[in-house]
Amino acid sequence: MKQPYAVLIADDSQTIRRVVKKYLRDTEFNVVAEAENGSQAVDLYKAHHPDLVVLDIIMPETDGIYALSKILQADPNAVVMMLSSQGKEEVILRALERGAKSYMQKPFDKDLLVAGLRRVVERTRDEGTRP
Repeated sequence: MKQPYAVLIADDSQTIRRVVKKYLRDTEFNVVAEAENGSQAVDLYKAHHPDLVVLDIIMPETDGIYALSKILQADPNAVVMMLSSQGKEEVILRALERGAKSYMQKPFDKDLLVAGLRRVVERTRDEGTRP
């Protein structure tokens, strides 16, 4: 059996959060918290210290890029996969340059999401960081 990994989902769309949670059901990824904006994501990260964060880029109050920087300030080893409906190369590069481990374009299907998270887990394990 694969090790369970605690996941924080941060997306302003309740539908996306519900879909991600549904897709991760019956996998090694266990959703421990959900945030609807970047500020909540940072607070919930500090409260739960999940193994992985699935973080939307465009959110109200605090966007995903800023939340990413705050999460990494709190924990430089945090593992974050960015999500966005915007496929603009400069936005993707900015997120990766600022410490995101991966990026996924919306919409996505279950297999793509789970495979993407598994790649992130393998890569971070190989690097000797988390999870």
